[in-house]
Amino acid sequence: MAPVLPNIKSSRFNPSIFWGEIFTFCFNIKWNIGSNINNLIKQVEVETAIALSSIH
Repeated sequence: MAPVLPNIKSSRFNPSIFWGEIFTFCFNIKWNIGSNINNLIKQVEVETAIALSSIH
């Protein structure tokens, strides 16, 4: 919540941007719940690639 407040103060309040951010936030929550397993797999792949590259 903290990062959102300075944006509202520094710029004129724009309802469409505000609701756009709320929609994006809710969409991201649903997307994250749906893709948690895929993200974990990708994270393991990335960490494995980093580990292998550090060996070389």
